[in-house]
Amino acid sequence: MLKTTPILPNRKLAMISVENIGKFVVYIFEHRDEFLGRAIDIGSDNISGEESAEIFTRIIGKKIRYVEQEYADIAVYGEDMIRMYKWFIDVRHNINIDKLYKDFPQIGWHSFEDWVKEQDWTILD
Repeated sequence: MLKTTPILPNRKLAMISVENIGKFVVYIFEHRDEFLGRAIDIGSDNISGEESAEIFTRIIGKKIRYVEQEYADIAVYGEDMIRMYKWFIDVRHNINIDKLYKDFPQIGWHSFEDWVKEQDWTILD
């Protein structure tokens, strides 16, 4: 099986689960004064396409290989998809994930591996 995106196989990308985003938003609303005037980038893991394929392989028991995809291949999904991937490639994330885990432990951060473990992958059978 293949996992493909137009990002270099060894390029790290910040990841975060929807659950972690929701919990962080709730925390912000509950501690409004602490966040007024602040901008915080959030993420719960920082992994490459190759690393994500290794995690999938180990957890779901099927060989997953990461392959860098050409932009032309994703053009069918529209210009917004191309812009999103170009942003991922051009913008370097400065998310200090260790600091987020330390400063906001109540979020219950999920690593990419945690997220993969929590999903039902039987659709791949």
